[in-house]
Amino acid sequence: MDDALESGSTMQRLVTYLSKYSPSSLAIATLLVKPSRVNIPCPQYYAYELANDDLLVGYGLPWQQRYRNLPFIATVLQGEV
Repeated sequence: MDDALESGSTMQRLVTYLSKYSPSSLAIATLLVKPSRVNIPCPQYYAYELANDDLLVGYGLPWQQRYRNLPFIATVLQGEV
């Protein structure tokens, strides 16, 4: 379970590692999924698939150690911060 699946490389390493233990099932659940994520060989469940790879902040998602505590999810616009 994760908050956002961005590139997916960390999750792919985790799935590869956990697969060595031959679990009876293995799946990924995330709140947000970015379109550029890598192909991960297991079922994926997500609440929302983003249309682009914008940088997101808020609701636990930080940017440069800031904006994590926003009570909503927002997009960081280039040149605005």
